[in-house]
Amino acid sequence: MRIVRALLQRLRHDEGGFSLTELLASSAVGTIVVLAAFQVIDASVSLSAKTQDRVDAIARGRLAMEAMTQSLRSQVCLGPGPGLAAIVGGDSNYVEFYGDLGDNNSRTNPGDDTFLPDKFRLTYDPVGKTITEQVWQGAGTPPNNMTFTLRRTRVLLENVDLVPSTPFLRYYGFSGTEPIAPNRLLAVPLNDNDRARAVQVAISYVARPTRVASTDRRSTWFENYVYVRTSDPNDPDRSPQCV
Repeated sequence: MRIVRALLQRLRHDEGGFSLTELLASSAVGTIVVLAAFQVIDASVSLSAKTQDRVDAIARGRLAMEAMTQSLRSQVCLGPGPGLAAIVGGDSNYVEFYGDLGDNNSRTNPGDDTFLPDKFRLTYDPVGKTITEQVWQGAGTPPNNMTFTLRRTRVLLENVDLVPSTPFLRYYGFSGTEPIAPNRLLAVPLNDNDRARAVQVAISYVARPTRVASTDRRSTWFENYVYVRTSDPNDPDRSPQCV
């Protein structure tokens, strides 16, 4: 006990401490540690933001592609009989076509299963950087006594760019030689003959994150080849079936 008291007494009266050099050295080391910690936190926040931007671009781009694919696969001839070509018109930035995603007529005449297709238009706006879908509801008697009333306009994707050197839309017809495949690129704008012969539509674009103003690594490229459901490679001379 006496030893402890003596030690405490000695420490109480000891005027020794850190030298100025030791204080400066410890301050420098502490500053470096703090700065390093801040850099780690900053990098983590930045990486997290980039990851969220990438997820945002992928999610929005995928939803838009699914919506366009569903619409394009619904293409139908404007019958009866072989009927009019499913594609009304198209170029690199838009395509307009007849489609059937359900019983159009049942909306106004429940129980009536008369075939009345809608008309769809998918458009890429290079100025506004948007992809838009418009749907017109059909009424009347196909094919020549139809009227269409605009039912819906919606923006499928905002902040979108083109894939370098690749247009938003491309159209393909069946090759004229074996093996039969949809690899004949059709010129745009589509003429009357090619409108009736288009069996596949390719969609390409770059989806950017909502808050990013230019294409960078956070953007995502999307591409899909949509087969017209009325096409049959085993009967290319009459494909699509509107021919």
